Amino acid sequence: MDSYSLANDIANKLITDGIISKSQKDSVRHSMMDFWEDYAAILWRLEDVHDEAESMDVKLSNDEARVVLSSVNKYADCEYGITLETIGYHTREYIKNRT
Repeated sequence: MDSYSLANDIANKLITDGIISKSQKDSVRHSMMDFWEDYAAILWRLEDVHDEAESMDVKLSNDEARVVLSSVNKYADCEYGITLETIGYHTREYIKNRT
């Protein structure tokens, strides 16, 4: 996800939650984009977990996908990062262990 899309998604969420007005969206988006210029990050989304589960012919709810992302984040290895294989591993483990 590029910085514009990320900033736009966050600004839209802030509007939806009533934290900022629509007229503030552009300035908030620009501030976030300026902030992220000094960082490098790869973000994984619920859709990535859903895609992995669907490749296993399993459908997860958003809440279940959040549990998987939480596990990915909790056990992230700062030396190797989070890869699609990491998402797949935690998705498989969740599916295997869910009741």
